[in-house]
Amino acid sequence: MDRLEAIFSVIPECEVLADVGCDHGKLTRRVALSGRAKKVIATDISQACLNKAMELNADLDNVEYSVGDGLKALQGKKCDVVVLSGMGGNTMISILSEAPDATLVLQPQSDVPLLRGFLVDNGYRIVRDFVIFDDGFYYDVMLVQKGDMVLDDMQRLFGAYYKEPNAELKSKLEILVKKLKTYKATEKNLYIINSALEALRWQE
Repeated sequence: MDRLEAIFSVIPECEVLADVGCDHGKLTRRVALSGRAKKVIATDISQACLNKAMELNADLDNVEYSVGDGLKALQGKKCDVVVLSGMGGNTMISILSEAPDATLVLQPQSDVPLLRGFLVDNGYRIVRDFVIFDDGFYYDVMLVQKGDMVLDDMQRLFGAYYKEPNAELKSKLEILVKKLKTYKATEKNLYIINSALEALRWQE
């Protein structure tokens, strides 16, 4: 499964979806054509990227465009689903600090444990959390809703549902262990190695 298809797979049916940081608008197009959202608001901090999204989706009449930083680009418009993908976890945390009242679909590029911690510490429940492999890279994909949830350290590190079979997660963990074993044996590295080995026991 490629990255965009994985993100699309967890998007629920809704009235309005915001594709925040839409880049060239490929996911926007996939959602708008599918009818999974009746309306899509595509936003980006870059007018140049937004122009490319507008060009790609010029034939669609259920897409609206807005340039701006994070949720500010929505200008207060209500959305049922907010998609954040292709950006770092820290950037997502900054955006989500505005506490949108919406279902979230997230695909962070970095700082994923930090993002998971932020979510559960701020009134969110992670409904789906899995790893995919696409074009040489591993990606985490999450579906998040308002609600209560507690995560232990293992879940923050490797996913809320790391105990569920996932071939891509298994491969990612094996590579992580192999790589860290070549690093200096610091307390942090040893902790992650041992935690990853424990997580791998669930993937046998």
